[in-house]
Amino acid sequence: MEQSDTIDRLQEKASDLERLERHLGREQVQSIVERSKALEQAERAKKRPKRAFEMSR
Repeated sequence: MEQSDTIDRLQEKASDLERLERHLGREQVQSIVERSKALEQAERAKKRPKRAFEMSR
């Protein structure tokens, strides 16, 4: 049952992405996703504890 719910949610997300691509264009959606990933990565990097050798610089 849980796996079926997960599949349904993923299919709905895929449909949502297709709707966005139809209305905004694939390139714009891809650009938004890439920027979002970069921001998330930068936030994770900021939260990581500094290493001793990085702090001494």
